[in-house]
Amino acid sequence: GEDHSWWLSPCAEEAVASLPFCDVSASSAVRARDLVGRLSRAEKLLLTVTFTQPLPRLFVPPLDTTECLRGSASTAQLNTTSFPQAVASAASFNRSLLWAVANATAVEARAKANFGLARGYHGPHYGAVCWSPVVNIARDPRWGRTQETYGEDVLLTSRLAAQFIAGLQQSAPRSPSAASSTTTTTTTTTTTTTVSTSAASSTSSAPPTLLTASTCKHFDAYNGPENVPVSRMEFNARVSARDLQSTFMPPFDACVRSGVQALMCAYYELNGVPSCADPLLLQKAARGAMGFGGHVVGDCGAVGNVYGTQNFSHSRAEAAAMTRRAGVDWDCGGDPSWYEAALLEGLLPESALDASLERMLATHFSLGTFDAAAENPYKRWPYTDVHECINTPAHQRLAREAAAQTIVLLHAVDGVLPLGSAARKARLTVAVIGPNADNKTNVLGDYSPIPYYVVTPLEAVRERVGNESVVYAAGCADVLCRSSAGFGAAEAAAASSDVVLLFVGLNTEVESEGNDRRDLRLPGLQHELVKRVAAAAGSSPVIVVCMNGGAVALEWERDNTAAVLYGWYGGQEAGHAIADVLFGEVSPAGRLPYTVYEGVHQLPPITDYDMTSPPGRTYRYCPLLSSLPSSNTCHAETISNLLIGLTR
Repeated sequence: GEDHSWWLSPCAEEAVASLPFCDVSASSAVRARDLVGRLSRAEKLLLTVTFTQPLPRLFVPPLDTTECLRGSASTAQLNTTSFPQAVASAASFNRSLLWAVANATAVEARAKANFGLARGYHGPHYGAVCWSPVVNIARDPRWGRTQETYGEDVLLTSRLAAQFIAGLQQSAPRSPSAASSTTTTTTTTTTTTTVSTSAASSTSSAPPTLLTASTCKHFDAYNGPENVPVSRMEFNARVSARDLQSTFMPPFDACVRSGVQALMCAYYELNGVPSCADPLLLQKAARGAMGFGGHVVGDCGAVGNVYGTQNFSHSRAEAAAMTRRAGVDWDCGGDPSWYEAALLEGLLPESALDASLERMLATHFSLGTFDAAAENPYKRWPYTDVHECINTPAHQRLAREAAAQTIVLLHAVDGVLPLGSAARKARLTVAVIGPNADNKTNVLGDYSPIPYYVVTPLEAVRERVGNESVVYAAGCADVLCRSSAGFGAAEAAAASSDVVLLFVGLNTEVESEGNDRRDLRLPGLQHELVKRVAAAAGSSPVIVVCMNGGAVALEWERDNTAAVLYGWYGGQEAGHAIADVLFGEVSPAGRLPYTVYEGVHQLPPITDYDMTSPPGRTYRYCPLLSSLPSSNTCHAETISNLLIGLTR
């Protein structure tokens, strides 16, 4: 096999140690420029696409990325901590919690990257470049990726994103003589996470290094559809200057002001031009008006789509050239041969290719990818010991606390919750019912790591009251609930119990990347299950917990059951967190980060990007929802003044 002994510590190699790109006292931009100037054309071409192969001549290690939306994505060798889905975290309205989750995620991502480099593993999810957070606005609840967002509010999204970026991009000093130790302690409401780093002398001239690099995506106005009624690969979003300025651009502006290292351009066309081939978007808006200085990565397959599905170029080589000239610096899903052809055909000057590689490599120099381990605290213990960093007891506690803080109490009859004192709990017979009561996949949602363990609501309730006090019936085989065959057992469980906990909702079969919903109701026969269980329960209270990402309309449930909560996709500790709330150890303090509509009749078509199209989108523009004297006052609200001329 290939020699990987140098991957973790390239600049410790004698052949390159004295070269300028190994000088930790130089800026990342200077180091990147020096390295690019030493690369052959063939080596440059290999760096045009993500998940690169190592280049042994100059000791360039593999350059990889990972997902960090709510925990660092797992690999075949390592399971990582699964925190609540992004929209759930937004419901906490707790910026310090977002920082803590992001920082724990970054610690695991860095340890995983070090593990891979030291052992010769590379590819997807072995990098320290995080493709997170998602800062698109959830303008339509049918969008399958609503769960990945921070909801519909521009200001909330911007502020949570800023904290998430800060947590991912925690910096530490570096120096060849670094020896002393400092400790950073992050405290949320009940959880303390301690992270140790080696600190350089305060007089060191070396720029600090980053724990991980953050990428805000998907730039810009990528907010549905995924596949209904048209594929995202073919969709052209028609967006006004007003809506770009007041709704879609501000979160990305906040990312840039927070020092984000990268932006990811989207699949869509924006006003007739593919986002990854749009110089007005990537150059004038991002690098010009916003002052962005990092690198742009094309979403996976987006550069190829410029030729393939969008027919915006005559060849893949032209698509490669067009996107580089527009401002894309790294291509996920492309092929180096496209860029070679673009150079040979005179479509792309090599100087433009060099500039894009310098921006991409500058991020890796900021991470210390090339640093000798002796010069970079994030390449030394504890970051080289996965047992010290991944799924630690502190991260497990944080996952539980974070999940509990997200839970939203939508409705409750007086006195029903919490379920009572220890004495009362000991006497309760509890029916646990529903397709999401004991499904270890459904509680995770999309873009979750694969954790070492998952606690379901059924398991957590059994821990609370004992096996003998719990009667379980799924009711439906899965969330699609195509059959009522299990309803009888569910009704019997409800009729024989003192309290009924009914876990309904969605999963990634219903909503996910590439998969939109057609309506806002519970899928299949789930609503009928709720009605049948409520009738069978008689005087026993029925508490409905909906586990979901996008909004689910629960009007009947609100009016006909004792309590309704949003439990979201809570991650590996979802069951414990829900039980903590139901049994009174934690007060449900989450708030909805988006509007819950009664149904699709209150929504314009998902393809209509006009935020004011009747009856208006989100609480800012819908007169049915606005508490302002005149909803028209919403129309003038702006958070960022980016006059970028993107209308055509």
